[in-house]
Amino acid sequence: KQWYQRRVRGRSSVLECQEGGKRGQMRWERVLLFSLESDLSVLDSRLDRRVDSMVDLGLLSELESLLHHSGPSGLLSQVIGYKEFADYLELKKDSSSAYPEPSQLEDALNLGLERMKCRTRQYARKQLRWIKSRLSHSEDSGYHFRKLDSSHPDHWSDHVSQPALRDVRAFMRGDLVSDPQSMTKAPKSMAVKSCEPCGVICEGETQYTGHVTSRKHKKRLSSLRKQQARLETS
Repeated sequence: KQWYQRRVRGRSSVLECQEGGKRGQMRWERVLLFSLESDLSVLDSRLDRRVDSMVDLGLLSELESLLHHSGPSGLLSQVIGYKEFADYLELKKDSSSAYPEPSQLEDALNLGLERMKCRTRQYARKQLRWIKSRLSHSEDSGYHFRKLDSSHPDHWSDHVSQPALRDVRAFMRGDLVSDPQSMTKAPKSMAVKSCEPCGVICEGETQYTGHVTSRKHKKRLSSLRKQQARLETS
């Protein structure tokens, strides 16, 4: 609705015009794309810190305000963070019973944090799969894709800025060659399964079975059950 009010016409119409009627294809004949990627362990740590920062900057207050004005249904149910912190928000606003104990609120808050971090990691992996399936498996004379390793900020110049500048200059000269290390084979059809408690994405049944039978997965489930039990008995 906001898009329509600003643009006078619908979003799909604008995209159709921008893409020249070729939905899903590159708009320009010559394209150089860069993808900043990092080791998954580094990425997960950064995502966890991002969630902590969002909470510190007032995420919960914003969600409480939305809950107060619109209730738990409708658009609020689609807001990132609401489902994950729903138990905590309900405890805080429930005035029909005795105010919850601080330990109960803390358990609900910690559980919400873990849920949101898990969901954020899942979303990041979904984006990586999209990049892998849509962008990194085909190069021709006009299309080039480059992966840049952003795992170590201390080596940003060597791993990111200098390689990017080198490729941009070669691209502008018209002599940029394909980089096999930045390409993958076109993805095969494989079932992708996710473990929400751990925030892990598994490709194929074998990988998923190995994960759910691992010690790390069982320990994670045990921790979540204990947190949930404390919430229910408080």
